Amino acid sequence: MGDIFNEVDEDVRRDQAMRLWKRYGRYFVALLAIIVVGAGANATWNHIKTKRMMADGSKFSAAVSLVQNRQYEQAALRFSEQITNSGAGYSQLAQLQKAAALIASDDHNGAISIYDSLADTPSTDRMIADLAVILAGIHRIDADRADEATERLLELSEGTGPWRHLAREMRALALLKSGNEQGARELLASLVGDPTSPPGVRSRATEVLGTLNPNAS
Repeated sequence: MGDIFNEVDEDVRRDQAMRLWKRYGRYFVALLAIIVVGAGANATWNHIKTKRMMADGSKFSAAVSLVQNRQYEQAALRFSEQITNSGAGYSQLAQLQKAAALIASDDHNGAISIYDSLADTPSTDRMIADLAVILAGIHRIDADRADEATERLLELSEGTGPWRHLAREMRALALLKSGNEQGARELLASLVGDPTSPPGVRSRATEVLGTLNPNAS
């Protein structure tokens, strides 16, 4: 009987930790989108020197307006056209925006496919490719594909790049979602103890860690 109660208690703690992360999750995803679109738009603006790129920018803005007006299917079509017909800079941004439009219309698997394509294409800007891995990880977790998220995030989380801490945080969440509480605790503890962890990542890791069973195995 005691084992049953322990299992129930661990499930409750795990659910509490997941709810805690999800409380921040929507703001976290929104912040990533702002970073990418802002950085991408800034980089692209510095290279707008031809009529074609000016035209690409106009089409991109029109498609973004469709997203803002919640016309997600039309926006996805416009972004698809840009992916095919625009230069590399706008094409990569268009893929990110198309994925966002698909997420908004509840097509998580379609969005994940776009993120994977960006991440796996050698010519993709490194910042965008790594971010695509993280975004795909977030939505794999939401789509009950946590084991896939754990695997796809591994290389980025063990690297030395600027996204490594976020990748470790996502891997911890994926491990937690798949029931590997010990693995999640180890990753979260490493983030808390890492002096190079960004304050936001460390704060979230500390708070989620506090909800978990210290004796979980």
